[in-house]
Parts: sequence; structure tokens; C-alpha cells
Amino acid sequence: EREEKQRAFVIIEIDGLAYEYLRKALRAGYMPYLSRLVMNRKLRLTRWHCGLPSTTPASQAGILYGNNYDIPGFRWYVKETGDSIMCKLPGTVRAIQERLAACRSGLLLGGSSYINMFDGDAWLALFTLSALGRHRLFENVRGLGFLILFGLSPIRLIRVIGLSLWSWLVYVVKRFATWIRVRPRGSHFTFLGPLLEIFNNIIFREVTTFSVMLDIYRGMPAIYAAYTGYDEIAHHFGADSKEALRAVRAVDRQLRQIDRIRQLYHQREYDLYILSDHGMSPSVPFRQVYGQTLQELIDAHTGEEVQVEDAAEGDEGLPEARIRFLIDEIRGLEERRKRPMAAQLLRATRRRLETSQLVETLEAEWDLERRAEIAVRNSGSLSHVYFDVTPRPMDLSEVALLYPALLQELVGHEGIGLVVGRDGQEVVIAARQGT
Repeated sequence: EREEKQRAFVIIEIDGLAYEYLRKALRAGYMPYLSRLVMNRKLRLTRWHCGLPSTTPASQAGILYGNNYDIPGFRWYVKETGDSIMCKLPGTVRAIQERLAACRSGLLLGGSSYINMFDGDAWLALFTLSALGRHRLFENVRGLGFLILFGLSPIRLIRVIGLSLWSWLVYVVKRFATWIRVRPRGSHFTFLGPLLEIFNNIIFREVTTFSVMLDIYRGMPAIYAAYTGYDEIAHHFGADSKEALRAVRAVDRQLRQIDRIRQLYHQREYDLYILSDHGMSPSVPFRQVYGQTLQELIDAHTGEEVQVEDAAEGDEGLPEARIRFLIDEIRGLEERRKRPMAAQLLRATRRRLETSQLVETLEAEWDLERRAEIAVRNSGSLSHVYFDVTPRPMDLSEVALLYPALLQELVGHEGIGLVVGRDGQEVVIAARQGT
């Protein structure tokens, strides 16, 4: 009885839509229904900071479980095992969810999850990455039942078929015209290119809307549905491109359908939340601008130092001669420094080098045979750099010790906004403007 009196909620996530681009879409008339709700004060528009990393895994983990600890991006590297983590694989996402849910219940307990990364302990998880591949017959049957009901809805089925055919026809006409005009060598014309876009932006979208409406009719206590079309299109065409804004307009039509049935059926009172998991910033691929990846840039400023050290000493550890050599090199860099931040780090490194305790610690912890093994993992405009010389995270002063010129190069590079690292118990954030 208490559960029946409790208000339920519907959360609609527009993946990747930043506050400023939402405002632009509202002003340009791409979201007339949402604009009307805001103007009539049925909804309140506000912004929020998703923090770092601004990626779907970390944001959804925080929303659905109140915990996004140890999710540093969309892709990262585990130094202890050498594993590369990418949050596109169901098994990987499921393992992350099991860790998150070990000590707490999810937000969607007893409810429904559609096209999410994590299921939030939902009773029904359809097109949700962490739930794919589970061998639960009844859960699969529940999802299959929704698809059958959708197939028995003639108007919605005709709509999906019509939109899919139209998208395919537009794609074919555009690509064929380009192919006739340019005829690039070695290329071939294909009719199958838009299939993934049709599934993501039309079929999944319509099935999700139908399922949410059915859940409201049935009185499900918690519903969370993500629309991913805008995010995928914005990555390719730009966050404020016409293609991306048209995807936002399509979501607005889904919102109107969901909100109307929410107001029509009163078996249970529902609160409606419309949110985004993260935003986007305009950017250009690093390789496109500078002719090399960040990994290649780092390799170029660490390889020479590695070769010099290998030629100078063949034994393991950090002998006193090498320590003195590095101290002299760092002093030279300090004198030639053009940026205060780099000088501060180098000065701190030199001071730590001059203590015997650091030398003993590093001799015990570092495997210098692996100092050329550096891994870079990119999540959008956020890159993580891992040095396999030790299994633990390295301090910035230790990085400066092994690669004296690297930090100065990274901080001074015009294509790198911030360099963030640890130094003891502190977090150091450095840019060309200062530390």
C-alpha cells in the first residue's frame, strides 16, 4: 500500500546534449514541446556539472548507483594486469556494474531501463549494455514481449518502416551523387551504409518510446530511457550542426508522446526528469591538426632519453652516476625554462632526487627495463597516460625524473589544455598560463 502511494518517476536522457546547445535548440525552434513546457513553467531548466570524466559510464554510474569511483573515462588501462578497458563490451560494463552494485541498490530497482549502459537493478532491461548476454530466460521473455507488442501496433510499425525507408533513400541519393561526381579511386558504392543509423536513431528510438508509454500505463515505479541519436550524430557532424539538431527535434517528438500519456493515465503519479549525462565541446582530432597522435608525441620525447640511459648503463636500478647526470640535466632545464610550471616541477624533482631515501625507494619499485612502455588511452578530449615502469600511479616529479623534457613539452603544447597529475598527496593542474 505504501509503495502504491509513493510517486514514481520517468527519466529521459538525451545523450551528450550540453546546456548551451540545448538552449540553442530551444531558441532555434528545434524543441517546440520542451520549450512550451519551460515557458509554461511545467519544467524548470537548470544546468549541472557532471565532473570529470565527462563520459557516459561515469555519469550514468553516478546517477544510477550514486557511485562512479574508479571509472576514469570511456577507455582506460589497468597497469597491474595490462588490460585495456573499453566501455562498449557488455562483459566489461557488467563487471563494472557488479562492483558498483556490491554495497548498494540501484535507482531503478523494480523498474525499467532502456538503451542505458547500466541497468540500475531494473526489473526489465531492454537494449541495456550491462544486461546483454545474460542467460535469464524470463528476463529475455519480458523484453521479447515488449517487442511483440510493438510489432502489433500498426501505426507505429508503419511509422518506423516509413522513416527507415526515407533515411535509407536520402543516404543512397546523397552517396550516389557524390560517387558519380568524385569517383574516388578504390572506393565502391554501397547500399548498406545507413543501416546502423537507422537502427540507433529510428528503430531503437521508437521501440523505447513505445516501451516507456506502456510502462507508464502499467504503473512501473521507475523508468529510465536514453536517446543516443544526438550524441552519435554530434560526434561526426558537430554538436550544433543541422544534422545533430534534427536529431534533437526527433527526441522532442518522443518527449511529447511520453508526457501526454503521463498526464492522461493516473494509475500512478509520475515526476518527469529530462537530463543529459554529459555535454560536448567543439574539438578537432589531435592527429588532424598536428600530424601525429598524442602517443606519438610522447614517444618522440621519451625515446631519445631511454636510448641514452640504455647506452650509459647496462645494470638495473638508478646508480649514483645517473642520478648526478639527471640532476645536472634538470638544473640546465630549470635555467632554460620558459614556463613557471615546468620549472616548479623540475625544481621539486631535483630536490627529491638529492635525498637518498627517494633513490632507495625508486631502486626497489621501478623496473627500468620497462621505462619505454608508455600507454595512452583517449576518451574524447581526455587522455590518460600510463608509465609501466611501476605498477602504481607515478608522481609528476617521478615522471620528470625519468623523462626530464616530457612535462615541459606537454604543458607548453598549444594543443593540450591541461596537464593533471599527482605529487605526493596533492593534485597538480598545470597549463601554459600557470599552475
